[in-house]
Amino acid sequence: MAHLPRLRVMLSSRSAATVFGGIPLHQVRERLKAALEALAWPDPGTRKRQAVPAGRLFEVYAFESDPGSGSERNIFEQCRAEIARSDLILVLYTGEAGTTLPSGSKGICHAELEAAINQRRACVSLINLLPLSSSGSATDRAFRDYIENLALWSVDVDSEEALHYEACRLLHKRVVELAQTGARAGAGKKDTGRALEWRQLDMHRRRLAMREALIEALTARPHPFADGEAVSHRIELAQALPVIVRVDAIPTAMGQAAGRELVGQPFLTDHRFAQHLDAVKSPGIVHVVACQGGVTEAQAQRLIGTPDAIAVSSDFGVYVADHVQNIQVVLLCRCSDPDAVQTAVQRFRYWLTANATATLMHRRAQARARILAIVAREATSIAGGA
Repeated sequence: MAHLPRLRVMLSSRSAATVFGGIPLHQVRERLKAALEALAWPDPGTRKRQAVPAGRLFEVYAFESDPGSGSERNIFEQCRAEIARSDLILVLYTGEAGTTLPSGSKGICHAELEAAINQRRACVSLINLLPLSSSGSATDRAFRDYIENLALWSVDVDSEEALHYEACRLLHKRVVELAQTGARAGAGKKDTGRALEWRQLDMHRRRLAMREALIEALTARPHPFADGEAVSHRIELAQALPVIVRVDAIPTAMGQAAGRELVGQPFLTDHRFAQHLDAVKSPGIVHVVACQGGVTEAQAQRLIGTPDAIAVSSDFGVYVADHVQNIQVVLLCRCSDPDAVQTAVQRFRYWLTANATATLMHRRAQARARILAIVAREATSIAGGA
């Protein structure tokens, strides 16, 4: 069989550490490297109809296997170069920062993870090798504080067997995410299939179709919309972080006022949901809007009503939030058919998880709920006085 491309995996850890009752970590890492590189697609085409390994799935980099050597600075530079080359990065975390770099500011493991987060955060997964070190050195404490503030998704293991299992599981998860992110590269085509059907609808019916597709993508179940209905659902946009999601759709390009005005500024009525938030024990409200065309940061900021809003563009569209009222709106771009809506939702959820933005979104939602409670109380008080 011809040579097949492989995903490049980097193993990052402190080689000098001992784990799982005194086993040198560099030995554990070498065995993990061998186990991962042994994973292969089977070849079903043999004459005896026996599946045999055909194409290795992963090419694994671990520093011990690198023929280069030198000072800590040279090692760090080699690792930085590897970070740029790797498709997936597994950090084996012991709580130790490693040898202090010549600058004296941080350990080499700390600097290496920081470089990986800055360059390729979406590629990084963390495996905690228990029990973690409780060393009191300044560099180790700084590394542990950095890890804690990252809010990076991680798993715990307490044996080499568990490490192999969780490493394979993490790689499986990451490969699926990579495939899902790129699986619908042609989702923007509007001249065939459901996209063509949507293009032939008037604005109001297209808006209803887009909202139905969006709620199904978010909840994995259909929901028929009545015209003009504002529907909210308690949804986990990220794992274990539920919020109330208010759903809508802009059935034209953002630059067309007629389509944009159908949605307007839906957050102006959020205070009507204040009691609902208490009833369903949700921390707050996030607006998710499917947009037929592209979206710019400037357009998102105009929707919020302030140029000082936080606006972040990604492949899903634009996430926008303001600093004062903690309004949060997710504008999903190029939602031309149900598949495109599903892809945009998947990309948004992946972005939330990969960048630890879900925690910040949750905090803003909690702040928004407190604001809405006050607004709702005052609105009721004034109406009652009138």
